[in-house]
Amino acid sequence: KNDEFYRYIEDLLPILNEFIKTYQEKVDIDFWNRIIDLKRGRLGSGSTEYITGWILKLFFGINEKNSNKIEFSDIRLDSIRVPVEVENYATGLKKTCFVLGGFYGVDSTQDHIHKPVMGLAVIEDLTTVTSLSGEAKHE
Repeated sequence: KNDEFYRYIEDLLPILNEFIKTYQEKVDIDFWNRIIDLKRGRLGSGSTEYITGWILKLFFGINEKNSNKIEFSDIRLDSIRVPVEVENYATGLKKTCFVLGGFYGVDSTQDHIHKPVMGLAVIEDLTTVTSLSGEAKHE
């Protein structure tokens, strides 16, 4: 079982189990206190902040790096971009639209409560507009 995805799932399952226990009101305070920790460290002639904690196990592939030297810039929150072909029989036109989505930030309150900011949008590519019969149109 030397597969990277297998190891990712094996590391993720105990975290998900703690989520379930918390939902069942069996809260492990120590677990929740170990979500993330920041440590100052040397980087070349300067310094940087390194991240530790179980939150890193949520990011596929990040544990392949030196786990004691993870920086914020090592964490990627990839967005989705899915093409969708739209055929409008009322107008006789078809075009490509894209569904875009992902995590775009963190909303924090004065009480130090943090939640992810997610977004979803549909955009149309007007350069792809054609008639359903195949000839190019401009919308």
